[in-house]
Amino acid sequence: MKAGVYYNNMHVEATTALGGFIRRFNSTSFVGEVGAMAIFEFTPYSSFRIGYQGLWMEGAALVYDQYD
Repeated sequence: MKAGVYYNNMHVEATTALGGFIRRFNSTSFVGEVGAMAIFEFTPYSSFRIGYQGLWMEGAALVYDQYD
């Protein structure tokens, strides 16, 4: 199992011929992963693996969430 809490902080300042803008974003995000696996070894060179892996993302910056 792995887990982490992250603080995202971004400051954007842009100027163009028509004007400018300043944007500030900050948020807290959580990413966690859990997994279970069983390995059956038949010979030193042959094995079988079966398992489950789950990922939880909350508040992380995803591409489709970044467009206004």
